Amino acid sequence: MKNILFFLTVFLLTGQTLFGGWVIREVSRFSDTGKKQERQVYAQDHLIRLDEEGLVTIMDLYKGVIQFYNPETKEYWDGTIDDYDREMAALLRTRFLEKINDYSEEAKKKALDSYNRMLRQLQMPDSAVARHDRLDVKISQTRTGKEIAGFSTKVFMVWVNDVAVEEDWIAPKLQLLPLPLLRKYYTVFNRITKYYEQGFHYQAYPLYLYMETRGYPVKIREFGYGYEVITEVEKAKKKRLSPRVFMLPGHPRRVSLQELNRN
Repeated sequence: MKNILFFLTVFLLTGQTLFGGWVIREVSRFSDTGKKQERQVYAQDHLIRLDEEGLVTIMDLYKGVIQFYNPETKEYWDGTIDDYDREMAALLRTRFLEKINDYSEEAKKKALDSYNRMLRQLQMPDSAVARHDRLDVKISQTRTGKEIAGFSTKVFMVWVNDVAVEEDWIAPKLQLLPLPLLRKYYTVFNRITKYYEQGFHYQAYPLYLYMETRGYPVKIREFGYGYEVITEVEKAKKKRLSPRVFMLPGHPRRVSLQELNRN
């Protein structure tokens, strides 16, 4: 009886079962090139792993540690999100200085001033960046969606400054993590991707994050690129995952972010 009460208490407190994690396979399709990109997502307790082409990302949301691993070179980087911010800022600055190396001194100074302003903005909290951009973000549920990968969905439309930029099919019964950890995951993920996906600061708005935590987005249609990107879950399976899934294989070599991104 005590064991039953213990398991029930943990379930109620965490919002996550003790009997399994999730394995999700999703595919993104780009309308301009016809290119297809696959991603595998593993989630269990406080851990998330994302497998994409040429990169594995592992997050421990309790410890606040991120690992990036290149399976081809067997190299990895690890650190906190603050470590990532510092190293990524240094990396971008190095690349920018190389790019303007042949500029005149006057043009170089103007370019560097402009770059420093951009970098300071990137390092602001995401919500502050969104406010700085004066974004008017509206989100509404438009309809009940079709079943995707075996999950019923609710469809939400996202407008930014009265322009539709994104449509999301949310599956309420597909919850990767307990709610507090899910919020932390999206906060960390936004800080990582803002260096690559500038212009998507609306995703840091509390209203957008609230939508994301209502269930997993089993389909996303994005218009913000000037073309469409459609990401859809093809399969989602609940299963208990081995701890090894969230460990780096073998004995990889630790490198800086600059070395990891040298290609």
